[in-house]
Amino acid sequence: MKKILLFLTILLLVGCEKDLNNTPTKRVEVFLSNYQSLSEEVEGKIIADADEMPELTGTQREDYINLWKKHFQGMTYEIKDEKIDGHDATVTATIEVTDYSETLKNVNNALSNTPEMFQDELGNHSFILYNDYRINALKETTERIKYTIEFKLKKVKRKWILQELSTEDEQKMTGMYEEYE
Repeated sequence: MKKILLFLTILLLVGCEKDLNNTPTKRVEVFLSNYQSLSEEVEGKIIADADEMPELTGTQREDYINLWKKHFQGMTYEIKDEKIDGHDATVTATIEVTDYSETLKNVNNALSNTPEMFQDELGNHSFILYNDYRINALKETTERIKYTIEFKLKKVKRKWILQELSTEDEQKMTGMYEEYE
């Protein structure tokens, strides 16, 4: 009898644990911690992104991948609020990431104002020179910025599912969001 009681208690605890993990806040925490810990899926996204840039040399590709790994591992977050309305939920979180927006603006200004910096010996635009400059500028960036993101979730078959991020929120995650006045 004690064994059956112990078994049922363990079964209830495991069942409760699953329910505790199935909250909007927990889903967002898992999503963000996957970026911090560079889950297999996140690392795959970073590599796939680099693979979509055939103009990168082998060294530039490795630098690019390492840059994003370092960026996401350095991301911090704090869950601020959770609101549930039936099968919809919003989790508000503050993230802090490296602020690349000003760096990219400066890189683009350099390209516009001094295009000769990015020309090969024949006077043609060199993607190699440009990408070296851009990646090195991003690697040297140390400024950090905080953003607020409202994560949207839907409950489907008793499970909270994180909805796709908006372009603006994706830019915030990468530190490339630029507010327009």
